[in-house]
Amino acid sequence: MAVLVAAAAYVLAIWLAAWVQVPFGPNMEADRWVVDAGFATVVSAAALAWAGWWAGREPGPGGSQPGGSYAGRDSFITKKNRFHGPANTGSGPQTNYFNASPRSWIIGMSSVAAIAMVVVVVVYLTQPRPGVPEAKDLPASSTSTAEGLSSNAAWCCAYTSVPVSTGFYWPGTVDALNSALAPTGPGTNPATLTPGGLGLIEIQLQTSDPEPILVEPPKVVVQAHGPNLTTGMLAILPLGGQGGGTAGQFEADVDAVAPVTRPVGATNSTAANYQYVSAGSAEVMTLFISDTNCDCTFDVELTWLERGVTHTSLLTNGGRHFRVVGSEGLPWYAGDPRGGGKLARVSGQPFSSYAPTG
Repeated sequence: MAVLVAAAAYVLAIWLAAWVQVPFGPNMEADRWVVDAGFATVVSAAALAWAGWWAGREPGPGGSQPGGSYAGRDSFITKKNRFHGPANTGSGPQTNYFNASPRSWIIGMSSVAAIAMVVVVVVYLTQPRPGVPEAKDLPASSTSTAEGLSSNAAWCCAYTSVPVSTGFYWPGTVDALNSALAPTGPGTNPATLTPGGLGLIEIQLQTSDPEPILVEPPKVVVQAHGPNLTTGMLAILPLGGQGGGTAGQFEADVDAVAPVTRPVGATNSTAANYQYVSAGSAEVMTLFISDTNCDCTFDVELTWLERGVTHTSLLTNGGRHFRVVGSEGLPWYAGDPRGGGKLARVSGQPFSSYAPTG
């Protein structure tokens, strides 16, 4: 019975610890589970001590009265460490009292709980923990330098020249955006606008390690799914950019809770290709982000293999989450005001027809 009470207390305690998040607790998932398991161990040990004390306080079979069902013949009753009656070989009732005080139970089981907690902490501290830092633990920068890899993520295009068009959200009218983007206008840069429908992220990679580093396809970690905007418009504009081409193009859809990254044009994630990064040669991966019906924020997770050891880091947009707006429910306009043209309304086809990934 005591074991069942302890098991139930452990399950309840670890569920409560996982459900209730205190502000001063650890941020990483692995850390939280270790703390939760330690808390549940202490609670279950305390429950076991209580159950043992409760069981020890009840009288054994036959009660404590020699004159009961055992009267008139030899009897042996266990309670405390005192003996009454004739010698062991004589006749008459004989009572043996065994000392099982509540204090001994509590001290014993508290010692078990303390030892279990120490074992859990020692095992945890001796395990390798590359981990993934949460966004609030990151510095106010989109650059991550871990071990031998330096990586940077930002909306396109600072390093590549991409012959595609993507969407940008504009809260005002199409005439106001035409004027803002015109060569004779204030020179608004589309990079300052929020991407919408389809955006493109550049991920720059470089290393000082003489050994090449193998970088896996980037993963999108969605932070928030919000309802899509209902006012404003999307402008489909050519990216252009600078640099010499693209490398390792991938795409992901943030409408999914857990977006799957695929090479552009691939039908499944198993066709993923990897990027080799060597010293003295910076590489750039491009990641298309598509969005139909949510105002979403996300970060980019990188995993790479360096000298046989796997590392992971989380990239943000200058210390903030990346943000993209969905295409559904907003009017679409396409054109090139920066090249002297005008934005014109487009409809009748899917958004991907006006802003293809390749």
